[in-house]
This record gives sequence, structure tokens and C-alpha cells, in this order.
Amino acid sequence: PVARGADLRLPADSDPKPPLDLRVHWEVRFPEKVLPGDVLEGDVRVTNPGPFYWPAHRVRGVQIGAVLVCNGRLQVHVFPLPHDLAPGDTGTRRVFVPLPDRYGRCTLYLNLVGTDRDGRRQWFPPENLIEAWRSECGLQDARYGMDAEFKSRKLSPGCSM
Repeated sequence: PVARGADLRLPADSDPKPPLDLRVHWEVRFPEKVLPGDVLEGDVRVTNPGPFYWPAHRVRGVQIGAVLVCNGRLQVHVFPLPHDLAPGDTGTRRVFVPLPDRYGRCTLYLNLVGTDRDGRRQWFPPENLIEAWRSECGLQDARYGMDAEFKSRKLSPGCSM
């Protein structure tokens, strides 16, 4: 049987060791060149490997959490799933994250976030967290998921690593 809505077990209800039933399969695609002040725009494909049903509802559903860290400052953006995802289903959502006008290092992390029975936001286990994009000194070191290799770096004048 497929669990729905209120039966969704989130990290706050879990054992200290993350359960396999809160896994996420990711595919992400972001542009190679993004300048400071631009909007980082990319496609995030999420697959629900099961066994729980993930509703796309904004309040009581599962959403894509995008955490941008630039020079130690944190921005959190949340995007609804494109549609409900039953076990085995896949959905793609375009995400938009504004970049600061000036920065040295920026990293975009993705994970899923849901709502527990008390209405609190709960992130899926950290094993699902991926580094989806990284930039140094305003020029992007493209990363496509966890297994991708960094592209060659070109640094802005006066920028050091």
C-alpha cells in the first residue's frame, strides 16, 4: 500500500539513522556561465523511489528546497513539486534563484522539504543533499549533480582563491 499525505513520515518522526524510504534521486541542469546579479535558473528532476506518496501541495506537501550560500550568507528558496509523485514517478521543476550583485564563492544545495504533523518544515535526511551548482569569484564552476567534474576556472581580475 502507498502512504498518502498525513502518513508521510518525515525526519522528525524518524530514527536517528535516516530510513531508506526517504531517498531522493536527482538530476540537475544549470548553465555554465552565470554572472553576479543574474538569476540562476535551472531544471531539477526529482524521482520518488518509494514507498511513500509525495503530494505537491504547498502547505502539507513535499517541496524542493534550494539553499544558496554566498560568502557565508544563506538564502533559502522553496519550490513546489510539479505534481504529486507516487513511488516510481518523476517530475521536473524549473527553479529560479537570484544571485547577489557581488560575491566570491557561492554554492547551491538542493534537498527535499516537507511538513510534519505539527505543521513545521522538515528537511529530508542530509544523505539526499546535493551540491547542484558552485561558483567562485562570480564565474561559475559548473557542477551537474554530485558526480560531475569541475569545469576549468577563469578568475575575475583581482580575485584570488
